[in-house]
Amino acid sequence: MSAPQTSLWRVIRDEKADDDRPHHVANMVLRRLEIEQPPVPVELIVLQLGIRLKEQPSAEWIGQVDPTVDPPVISINSDDALVRQRFTMAHEIGHLLLHPLNRMFRDTTLARRGDVREEEANEFAASLLMPLWMLDRFAKSKRYDATAIAGFFKVSYGALAMQLKKLT
Repeated sequence: MSAPQTSLWRVIRDEKADDDRPHHVANMVLRRLEIEQPPVPVELIVLQLGIRLKEQPSAEWIGQVDPTVDPPVISINSDDALVRQRFTMAHEIGHLLLHPLNRMFRDTTLARRGDVREEEANEFAASLLMPLWMLDRFAKSKRYDATAIAGFFKVSYGALAMQLKKLT
């Protein structure tokens, strides 16, 4: 009888260094899953990491992750636009890989300033969906405007604009 397989999210959590920034961890995920082109398949990443995904409507929250159950559960608001759902999934993966596992994280807004954990989860999400090494070649091309690039990456224009600023 073989030993139970460790979920990939736990492997990545264990392999990351204490001083790894959110974008380092996002790149670990992308490398491990051999993702090199946009759009990053965030729903598939959730499944490959060994996380359960629930989609449900909510007027009270955008997304949440419960790391206290096995497997962990990411819930997203099914009423949100697809680009927001994708960012929320990536944001909640960030909480799972970066933050303590002893409590649930529930996001009522993705714009909470001053909360280090929320800012790290946002940085992780942007880096997972629009890694600078992937985004750079589109940004340097004169063939695409920002709206087209946002479409390629399946992200909002606002999220793309914040990530593009890091390239300048």
